Amino acid sequence: MENRKCAACGQDISSFLTGKYCYRHQQVYDSLIAEWKATSESQGAVSWKDFLLRKLNENGQLDNDVKLVINCELR
Repeated sequence: MENRKCAACGQDISSFLTGKYCYRHQQVYDSLIAEWKATSESQGAVSWKDFLLRKLNENGQLDNDVKLVINCELR
């Protein structure tokens, strides 16, 4: 059986993880989801894609891991 690779960094994904990201990038993804839900609740419905694009454009200080996950989600 071939090891699954993280969509963001290409590292092997632990067998106990079920998503497309390694542990570190799954945490980033989960944080983005939580922020998107909070934004949608406070500002009205915001699409996932629009949220991610806004996040990239508004904040030049994003951590590289966040940028990697956002770019994977926008593919």
